[in-house]
Amino acid sequence: MSKNSTNSVGQQLLYARENGIIPWSWIVDETRREERPAIWADPEQYADVVQRSYRRNRWLQQESRYRWYVERYGRHAWELDAMSPPVLRDRVEQAIRGYIDMPTWERAEKVETIERASLVDVLTAWKAAAA
Repeated sequence: MSKNSTNSVGQQLLYARENGIIPWSWIVDETRREERPAIWADPEQYADVVQRSYRRNRWLQQESRYRWYVERYGRHAWELDAMSPPVLRDRVEQAIRGYIDMPTWERAEKVETIERASLVDVLTAWKAAAA
């Protein structure tokens, strides 16, 4: 049943209850908890609850662009200049390594090492021939 349909049924049911067509006691939502005001046994218990629920408004301590940044990018995004360089370097390297086919990468490194050694041999022989 769509949201519009359930809203329509709810409106009709409310009308029927308010106008005495259907008694209020006939329809009960057993999944809902009873609403009641918060109560405490004594002032100490109330003070304890207040102390545990107190939260400082940290938005007041943030620079003005922080709120805009969080709204735009979320709490799991970082401004790059806010990260320490080693952490940034590690994060970027991890992200890049996620795209690399490591066996192919390692094979390319071996080929490069062999080609460098060959180039050194060629240049050494060339210098000896030129002397």
